[in-house]
Amino acid sequence: MTTYRKPHKDKKVLVAMSGGVDSSVAALLLQREGWTTAGITMCLGVTTAEGDARCCGPDAIEGAKRVC
Repeated sequence: MTTYRKPHKDKKVLVAMSGGVDSSVAALLLQREGWTTAGITMCLGVTTAEGDARCCGPDAIEGAKRVC
């Protein structure tokens, strides 16, 4: 059974969103606990030898955007 707590008055949290399950669930749980949540993601420009984004490509960023 899920219990929801009172909102944390004037408390805000910024969640680093990778577009994956862990950060998405963390944001959801914080929100359910009454926190005002905002998500942020960034691309550090890490690429493979072929020039493809290795860790933060357009798909991951779009996934994080959808969750937020």
